[in-house]
Amino acid sequence: MANYKTRLSVFSSSGPPPAFELGNEEFARLERIYGVTINEGARERLLFLSLNFLRWRKAELSSENYAEVRRQFNVVREAVQAFQSFAYGTMIPHTDSGGVISGKINSSLEDFPVSVRGRQILVAADTNSSDWNRVEDSRSLAIKIDAQFLMNLGKSMGCVMAAVDKEISDEEADQHSGFTPGNAFKDFLQQMRKWAKDNGFIYGPLDHVADPSSFSRFLFELNRLFPAELREPVTSAGGVAERIRTLMKKGKKSDGGK
Repeated sequence: MANYKTRLSVFSSSGPPPAFELGNEEFARLERIYGVTINEGARERLLFLSLNFLRWRKAELSSENYAEVRRQFNVVREAVQAFQSFAYGTMIPHTDSGGVISGKINSSLEDFPVSVRGRQILVAADTNSSDWNRVEDSRSLAIKIDAQFLMNLGKSMGCVMAAVDKEISDEEADQHSGFTPGNAFKDFLQQMRKWAKDNGFIYGPLDHVADPSSFSRFLFELNRLFPAELREPVTSAGGVAERIRTLMKKGKKSDGGK
């Protein structure tokens, strides 16, 4: 089964939201195609739904590919592995010059203690304990470390990297989708069908001779008015009608065929 989780399910927008307006000229053209008069309230709602679609469309197109998580994690893991090599003493060669370096590092560790707040420290009898207690001291404390501490830290960081690697691998294999290009338009079509129904307009995809309805032609023209980089790639009113029909079929299946 294909892996559909190609994009993240989070998106941090940079820059202003998409700008979009419909003037009297654009509304007149849409009304001619649809064969209806769109009152002020319906216009405001239409503009709101359009802007909402454009925001989600930008998110699904701009969201990072999940593979970027793996790529960036691999960079972090390589850096941690380099630290482990240092902490375990394998980075420094076992030569006389290496011995001089190790000696100077070990003696200097005592000269540069680590400063922490007491409440940042959790203590327990051993690493496998489930009973951890926070140090109830808000003062800044100084901790002197040694080579053994660095080795223990390197080991812990190795465990952290292994746990994160497994979690990322599990998510890579997950079939749950993050942002998926095309979903924003599906939601928009459903919302626009409700908008049309609420205003007493035609909201079916086809007319009585199986051609694209005025509603499908109206939505196709509306999509053409959106900013070029955010338009849904649908090439005809017939394509819009087919999208709507697909949504209607899925809706019937989810309702048990009713």
